[in-house]
This record gives sequence, C-alpha cells and structure tokens, in this order.
Amino acid sequence: MRIKGHEPHYTHLAFYDGGLAPQGAPSVLAKGCARFGGYNPKTGRLAPFRNIVGCEAATGEYLDNLTAAIEAGLADSQTFFTDFFADYVEVVAFASRVRALAGWVNERHYHALRQALCARDEDCATYAGIANRLHERYEELTLKAARRGRQKA
Repeated sequence: MRIKGHEPHYTHLAFYDGGLAPQGAPSVLAKGCARFGGYNPKTGRLAPFRNIVGCEAATGEYLDNLTAAIEAGLADSQTFFTDFFADYVEVVAFASRVRALAGWVNERHYHALRQALCARDEDCATYAGIANRLHERYEELTLKAARRGRQKA
C-alpha cells in the first residue's frame, strides 16, 4: 500500500467555535473581553490582557484568542507585548500558564507565536519553549527601547 503524503488539517480555535471553550462551556474570554481584555472578533478590537491571575479562563482560551488576533492581522512583532498585555505582570502570568501546558504545540499557536516573538522553529516546538521565548523577547524589546531612549537624550 502506498503511503500518502501529509494532508494538513485545520485546527479549530475554541474561541471561534460559537464562543465555546473546549469543554463546551461558554468561553470566559469571549464573554468577558471588557474585564479580561483580548480580541473581540465581533468588533475586531483588541484590548491588552489583564487580570490573568484571577481569570478562570483556560490557558488554551488565551492562546486561541491571541492566535485569532494575530491571524486577523492585529499584531506587530515590535509592539506585541503592549498590544496583548497590560503590563509585565501579565506577561509573567501568561508565560507561567503556558509553561504548565504539556505536549506539543498546536500548529496555529506555533505559527502565530513564532512570528509574533521573532522566534526560531525550535523556540516554539513546546509550550515551555514558548514561555522561555516570551521572557527573552520581552527583554530584547525592553533593551531596544532603553537604547533608543539613551540615543534621544
């Protein structure tokens, strides 16, 4: 029997599946954009994530929401952190949640975050790698901004 070549399969985002989380419950982020931030596909608006520590949304919902916004063209690799996170505390909380995920990375999360974080392929192969890259990229952009500030002074 001949072996068929790879046929890509489209992975659905929980955020788009009628606003339902993977367990079939209404998505916390879909109904709480005003409180928790995130991408609202109905309005096309993106508000930085906030209250990540206190939000009961699953980490996958955050990743799906972030991915949907990136796929909608609302992300810039140079302003990624200010676009998606209210402050550094939220970046750390998000990275901590992402690090706790096991298994291989969903291909849509992989492609979106690889571009947003200016990462190499191997940086985004695991969720722990993505968490590491979140911290690294934040530091890179912070240093770059500091250098620009010194040059202006």
